[in-house]
Amino acid sequence: MVSIAQTALPAWIYAGFDLKEALMKSRPSPEIPCVICSKPVDLSADLSADENGKAVHTECYVKQITTPQSGPSIAMMTD
Repeated sequence: MVSIAQTALPAWIYAGFDLKEALMKSRPSPEIPCVICSKPVDLSADLSADENGKAVHTECYVKQITTPQSGPSIAMMTD
């Protein structure tokens, strides 16, 4: 009769090693462009999204929503 000894897990698994984190760091993250300026958004720092859920730089979004838009004025729209 052949006995299969139970294989012990490597010690690094128990030493606070996070396999998911190690795997994610080994892959480059995709570049996601800001929908306003088209420059890449650093997802570890910029966690903002526009009203459609698209990635944006916080500064770009604030500038976009605080800058007056050219178009028909409210007075013209109510007539």
